[in-house]
Amino acid sequence: MFKKIKKDMNRRISSIRNLRTIKGLRNDELIIDLGKTFEGELKSWMKKSANSPYYRVFEIIDNRYLKLSKEKTADYIDENGCIIEEIAGKWYFDVEQTKGDGSCKTIYMGRILFTNDISCTNGIELFPTIVDSIFNNQFNNFFS
Repeated sequence: MFKKIKKDMNRRISSIRNLRTIKGLRNDELIIDLGKTFEGELKSWMKKSANSPYYRVFEIIDNRYLKLSKEKTADYIDENGCIIEEIAGKWYFDVEQTKGDGSCKTIYMGRILFTNDISCTNGIELFPTIVDSIFNNQFNNFFS
């Protein structure tokens, strides 16, 4: 009789801390607090997927805070006005620490969910006079 060996790959113990999903707004500055100041040099960037050719680099402040400027939380647009990459959606990031001896390791991983900011999107406000003029034009065209 053979024994079944159960392999449980979901129970890996990792030394990399995982941050909960952080919510961010398009065209709005984002600052993430890592909770403490770290030794050495920190680097961090984010991508929509591991295979994406585009990434955005965080500014590291006091070896504790990750900052994305307003420009980096905007859609990437080419010179013709076509969107290269939208910010809306889920992004993955990690934080790497390089110590004085040259050793490098990933100390944090996380996700950011960007949503569209209503106040910074394109559109026009419908004033009552605009609505009235549209209604009057349709009304007049209907009876003409």
